[in-house]
Amino acid sequence: MYVIPDTLIRLTQVFCTSELKELVVTLSSLVEQCKTKIIQGTGFVVASFILILNLCLVLFAIWEDDLNSFGNPNFKLTFFTEKALILVYIIGDAASFSMIMYAYLFVTTFGVVILNVYEQLMEEFDVNYLRGDFSIESKEIAWSLHKSLDEFTKQLFALKRVMDIYSKIGSIYILALIYHSAVNLFRLLNAISNKNEVSFLINSMALNVYCVVSLVYIAYFGNHLSQRAQEIKENILAANVLAETLSHGKISKLLSWLPTWDWKLSAFEMCAVNHTIIPTLVILFLFLCISSDVLTSNSLEVVLQSSKLSDHITFALVYSMYVIPDTLIRLTQGFCTSELKELVVTLSSLVEQCKTKIIQGTGFVVVSFILILNLSFILYEVSEDDSHGFANPNFKLTYFNHKLLTVIYVFLDATSYTAIMNAYLFVTTFGVIILNVYEQLVKKLGVIYLRGDFETESKAVAWSQSKWLDGCTKQLFALRRVMDIYSKVGGIYILAIIYHSAVNLFRLLNSISNQNDVALLVNSKALNIFSVVSLGFIAYFGNFLSKRSQEIKQNILATHVLARPLRHDEISKLLCWILTWDFKLSAFDMCDVTHAIIPTVISSIFPCMILIFQLRLSENEEI
Repeated sequence: MYVIPDTLIRLTQVFCTSELKELVVTLSSLVEQCKTKIIQGTGFVVASFILILNLCLVLFAIWEDDLNSFGNPNFKLTFFTEKALILVYIIGDAASFSMIMYAYLFVTTFGVVILNVYEQLMEEFDVNYLRGDFSIESKEIAWSLHKSLDEFTKQLFALKRVMDIYSKIGSIYILALIYHSAVNLFRLLNAISNKNEVSFLINSMALNVYCVVSLVYIAYFGNHLSQRAQEIKENILAANVLAETLSHGKISKLLSWLPTWDWKLSAFEMCAVNHTIIPTLVILFLFLCISSDVLTSNSLEVVLQSSKLSDHITFALVYSMYVIPDTLIRLTQGFCTSELKELVVTLSSLVEQCKTKIIQGTGFVVVSFILILNLSFILYEVSEDDSHGFANPNFKLTYFNHKLLTVIYVFLDATSYTAIMNAYLFVTTFGVIILNVYEQLVKKLGVIYLRGDFETESKAVAWSQSKWLDGCTKQLFALRRVMDIYSKVGGIYILAIIYHSAVNLFRLLNSISNQNDVALLVNSKALNIFSVVSLGFIAYFGNFLSKRSQEIKQNILATHVLARPLRHDEISKLLCWILTWDFKLSAFDMCDVTHAIIPTVISSIFPCMILIFQLRLSENEEI
């Protein structure tokens, strides 16, 4: 908590000195040029100063605790005196906390200032240029407008550079702050559960308040920045729609560039900093703390109530069923937050525009809901089994008590299973909706455009047909983007689901071959049903998606063959492009999800089962 954040911040200051100077100079120039009034986000700056004052109180409490700890009569030194050591520790604590204070000030102050400059420049762009008249015949006025547009463009480039530097440096500072807050949260949980006081592990009210507030503050500030940046982009796009038709090329280029800006806080680009980071960090640290306490305080023989190596290997594999899929799904949600939002917004818009009726694949959505209900029963049985498993009288804990351990394990089980439920819903629901939108758009293309007459002499009819074609082209591009996002995110989710299903199938086969019950390895009818059904469901759903996608392409090709010869270049290009689409499910691009996945998974499970079976035979012979 002292070393890692301090090292990260100081190394960033050393390696990014020139960029920090550029950030300060450029931003000061922009504030002066724009005469920016800091309105948005001032509350966060005030909150950061309050956190810094709280950290000062924490620092004084740490100094006092260090003085008391070094006063131990059994404490010995070889080279240094006790006073010198205390002085060095006090300076080290002050240096570490000053870096944390600096990081809070940098992230909030510069973030708020950049946000206000960004908002003011976009308002100026709307008022002066989107609603301005560039068709004026007076050369002097036109020259003045062009000159002001050039100056404004330079300001935009300077702001973009400032945003990039802030995102680069701020992401490292945010990582340091999150680590500091998360370890403090662990210290708080440890202090609550441990009745014995430990030297150098301070427990003060100021630090406890900081533990809770700091993480919430970082999450809400990151959420505020990303939301305001998104609102600013939406406002400028709305102003563009309401403005008159643009005839100025530079403004059109600026309008196509500005919506691509994606300004947000991230923890060294590992995950976006918003509200979701709080439960993610809490879950991660609870898992690490509890697991380390259980495994350091007890041997695996005590935990599993079995001394057999085969049971230990089985437990490790089954335990990974909770950790690996949950980690994959939550990391994907963290890394792909903006893409998931884009998927939902774009797909909702396409469904509304196309007035899509969801017909194909609704049975798979119903089955996924049944699987989720089954998982709910399994979660209840797993939680009950954990409660019985920890009731072992030989089971010991150092930092946590048994009741808290049971509650946390039940909570972790719930988070793991809800992640799997979310993955099932995402893959099936979005897959089915995308497939129906795809089919409807292709039918529309076949009926209206492939069989339409684009050689009509009526200008009104030709203009109307061209307008319809432009609309259809935009919808197809949007659909293609949605398909790409779904394939990317869904591929990771499918990998997590397949791993979960495969390990469950291994657990089922192991329970059939092992007559002795092992603690923390639940064996229930609901779980056995899920083990068999889940893999088949995923295989058949993947096969359905790829087959329907292939049939849709064949139908459009058949319509093209039956239609009159095409003389419209845009339709020909669209047709060639659609025929290259390959919409299917794949497990993170490692293998396609079809019926073939069933023998693949089973063949990968059997070597593990043979190893466990041979170990169990040798263990039984020794007994």
